[in-house]
Amino acid sequence: MKSPFTNIEITRHINKGSLLAAGKMLVAGTAEVHFTIVNGKNGTFVSLPSKPFQDTEGNTKYQNLVKIPDEATYKMMQKDVIKVYSEESGADQGSPEATEDSIPF
Repeated sequence: MKSPFTNIEITRHINKGSLLAAGKMLVAGTAEVHFTIVNGKNGTFVSLPSKPFQDTEGNTKYQNLVKIPDEATYKMMQKDVIKVYSEESGADQGSPEATEDSIPF
């Protein structure tokens, strides 16, 4: 399957805490989506836009604003973006097998 994620661009190298970089990509040639690259407890992963909210117990949770419901396509996005980041930064980082369940929020 051809990747629907094109024009992947790392716009800023941040390297502050667990936040490594920020960037943007074109999805299916129609929508530009911004992302961050995070070094999480389960490895490096791509974090898509989300917004914080308070649950009924007052805990801060995050709701995805962009969701890729298909697991194979989600893994493809993780792999494609982290590959561009790794090539650009010269680092062999990433966890292309990251799943939404392994993301810490």
